[in-house]
Amino acid sequence: MIMASVCIIIGQAPYTAERPYTAMRFVNTAILEGHSVKLFLIEDGIFAALKGQNPTEYPSVKQWIEQGMETRKLEIKACGVCMKARGITEADFVTGVKTASMHDLVAWVAGSDKSLFF
Repeated sequence: MIMASVCIIIGQAPYTAERPYTAMRFVNTAILEGHSVKLFLIEDGIFAALKGQNPTEYPSVKQWIEQGMETRKLEIKACGVCMKARGITEADFVTGVKTASMHDLVAWVAGSDKSLFF
C-alpha cells in the first residue's frame, strides 16, 4: 500500500457541529494506517486544541488531538492571526500545538498529496 501525506484543516469549533470530531477520527485513522498527517487549525477550529475541555454530552475533541499527538506522528499548528483575534495564546493549547502563519499552511498544502477542510 502506498502511504500518502495528508493535510487536514479544521475551521469549525468543536461542540457546535460534528466536523472537528469527524476530522479527528479521520486523522487518527490515517495515522493508524501509516499515513503522514499534518493538522492545521484555523478560524474557530483553533478552539479544538484548547486545554480544559470537559464536554458532558459530546466526545472530547481535545482527547482525540492528544491521542494523535501521543503517536508522535501528528504535527499540529494553529493560525496566529485567528488566535490573536480570539485572545488565545499558545499556552492555552494542549502540549505540542504551535503558532503558525498562512505561509505555513500554504507550505503544508503544497507539500501534501491530499488536503481536506473540515
